[in-house]
Amino acid sequence: QVEFILRHFDSVNLSQIDPYLLAECVKAILLRIQEPLIPRNHVDDFLGLLNCEDSESALRGCLNDLAHANRDTLCFMMDHWKRVLAHSLHNGLTISSFATVLAPIVVGFRNEHESIAVMEYLL
Repeated sequence: QVEFILRHFDSVNLSQIDPYLLAECVKAILLRIQEPLIPRNHVDDFLGLLNCEDSESALRGCLNDLAHANRDTLCFMMDHWKRVLAHSLHNGLTISSFATVLAPIVVGFRNEHESIAVMEYLL
């Protein structure tokens, strides 16, 4: 079903598609791009946020250092994912479980624990 929706995106009525299936479509699209949303050469900067005292300012700096497409997509998706987490009582998601699923897409596969920690921080 994911492939069908992706191939026929313009003709599919998204309001009639199960939200979990739509989430799988978004995940499939993000997994197809060459680099994670936080490119490999920026991961160390984001890891530094975990121990940073002025993390809000440092986060802004990390985001501004990303390519515009990465920054804009990451910010948009983070806003969306935070709204999804706001409904955790209904969807059963926790920050930890969501971070585990999203980390490879957003941060990459370099180090699973580090990737998940960055993702939890961002969520």
